[in-house]
Amino acid sequence: MNMKKDTKIPLLKESKARILFSNSFTIMVFLFSFLSSAYSQNIGINTTGATPNSKALLDINADNASGEKKGLLIPRMNTTERNAISASGATTESLLIYNTTTQCFEAWNEITPGWVAFGCLNCQMPGAFNAIAATTVGCSYFTANWAISAGATGYYLDVATNSSFSSFVTGFENLPVSNVLTYTVTGLVGSTTYYYRVRAVNSCGTTTNSNTITQATYACALPLSTGCDPAQIEADYGTLVSTSLSGSPKIWLPRNLGATAQASSATDISNAAAGCYYQFNRSQAYGWDNGGAVNPAWTIFSIDESSDWLISNDPCRLMLGGDWRLPTGTEFNNADLTDGWGTYLDTYASVFKLHAAGWIDPSGSFGGRGVNGNIWCSTQTTTIIGTELTLQVGECFVDDYINPKAFGFPVRCLK
Repeated sequence: MNMKKDTKIPLLKESKARILFSNSFTIMVFLFSFLSSAYSQNIGINTTGATPNSKALLDINADNASGEKKGLLIPRMNTTERNAISASGATTESLLIYNTTTQCFEAWNEITPGWVAFGCLNCQMPGAFNAIAATTVGCSYFTANWAISAGATGYYLDVATNSSFSSFVTGFENLPVSNVLTYTVTGLVGSTTYYYRVRAVNSCGTTTNSNTITQATYACALPLSTGCDPAQIEADYGTLVSTSLSGSPKIWLPRNLGATAQASSATDISNAAAGCYYQFNRSQAYGWDNGGAVNPAWTIFSIDESSDWLISNDPCRLMLGGDWRLPTGTEFNNADLTDGWGTYLDTYASVFKLHAAGWIDPSGSFGGRGVNGNIWCSTQTTTIIGTELTLQVGECFVDDYINPKAFGFPVRCLK
């Protein structure tokens, strides 16, 4: 049989098609099999006799002499039937269906993998939006930001080391970040360029990728002192402390943030056990070696602002990521009352191993190590006074009325 490469199949008029198309599936399979064996390059279905578009494998033209046009019905199924397809392992990138349960057109995404809704009849997809520049950049972290997407109930975040997003940062591929507009990306490498993008989601489906933001991390400095290494990650702290002393089950660091060793006693004066010192609601870490100067240079001598410690400035969150944060005054007070802390001997005997690590006063002078200890809480007392746990030889209490926010104290972290 001699057939043209371009094959046109005229649509039968409805009056003549009732019998012929009563078993339309069989006929269409026959037609496609027949045309394929005849070496057809592309197929056109129309009533006008028009040649099919040379760029299309299948060209369906709805024009006809009567002026009545008709649509195309793709395979329809409910969610259970759809899931049976993916469960069988027969899914292929871009496989298209209409989900009668959600009333959404859906396609299979081979990368995720999963079904992605891209058009729904019963609700509105999230609106267009943009990712925006990162903030709070450090050597191992930055905060990714994006504008609001109208109708979104959540977002997915991707972070990668290349602009093609073929090399994702561990834990940041299609990461669900709930309905927020900012997320701190942690565990990064210093002096490295990263890329992030966001997708909005609601019950109707997920948007396409936002624009891509490029952000380089800063160079990671050497430890600020022999006992202050703020670049440590969670795994560097060894066995974590699990306790309900603060009022509910929490996980705590076993030593001060930035400390390179746990205190050996309540009066340990070593740099390694002291860790880093922070001013209230500030993320800058300060180190101090016995006999040396505070590092980096002390530049803030007073703080007067009406704010608790913001999560965007929380050194626990910035350095450790995840849900890590500073404890509140209430949480430290609960631990004090529950565990019966009377002096720093009691706090050191507890699971926390809290000791007298001293302070940096608002003028930048150091003191108190081995004699007194203060640990910041995340709650303020006044615009100039912060709340801290005070550890002394004769007493231990949550202090909310004495020390200015410009003091530098160690911190503990929980999640």
